[in-house]
Amino acid sequence: MPLPSSSIERVRASTYRRLHTGNPGDVAFYLEACSGAETVLELGVGWGRIACPLADAGHTVTGVDTDRGLLEMARQECPSAVNLVMADMVTVDLPQRFERVIIPYNGLFAMASLDAIGETLANAKRHLTPGGELIFDVYVVDAEDCETDAVETSEFELIAQLEDGTIEVFERDQLVGEPGRIDVTYRLQSPSGAVVGTLEMTHRFVTPTQIMALLLEVGFTRIAALGGFEGQPFDGDSDHLVIRASSPSPLGAARAAE
Repeated sequence: MPLPSSSIERVRASTYRRLHTGNPGDVAFYLEACSGAETVLELGVGWGRIACPLADAGHTVTGVDTDRGLLEMARQECPSAVNLVMADMVTVDLPQRFERVIIPYNGLFAMASLDAIGETLANAKRHLTPGGELIFDVYVVDAEDCETDAVETSEFELIAQLEDGTIEVFERDQLVGEPGRIDVTYRLQSPSGAVVGTLEMTHRFVTPTQIMALLLEVGFTRIAALGGFEGQPFDGDSDHLVIRASSPSPLGAARAAE
């Protein structure tokens, strides 16, 4: 018997939290990167893994996500310290501007297209105060992975057990013939094999070179590319790309126009 929608949302949130635990050092990095900023906007807030520590450190935090179950989990984790908004990071339009906008843990890759990634970066810039900073991290993707137009489907593989073992989570990856895109399906089933629900996610990844080009295209300045959360320089051996990009300040914009 399929799960009711409220249970699917809860299981989806539990699945996400179990499988997406972040990278070592990322919480401390974002706390340091946001020091001195009063207001922080997190796009793709999830269950509050980064937002809650930021709020505990004294920042005024707004978190945006499209997943109702994850937002409910975030409300339980930090019920009053974070302003939570159910919206798409591509199109969300908040009246406030923020000193920091962050997109942690590969959130930028949770897009369906390269255009959507560019629109997200532009939207992040619109939500920054003059001189504010966009900060995000993604895993490094080879150009070959972004260019392949292969069509492949993996077998479902058991990756987790939830709800005290009463739900098993199986994952299947699909290359759909569109460069840079991979579709992920999670099948939720009882130990007897009865399917109780499915969850689908699309990932669109891009190379560091493409990311830098998009940042310049939407008008970011003073872009720093790091190879990790301890400030190491980015190079060909880096597994992670950490970006810190500033929105032009009024003074900088005036100088550029001269």
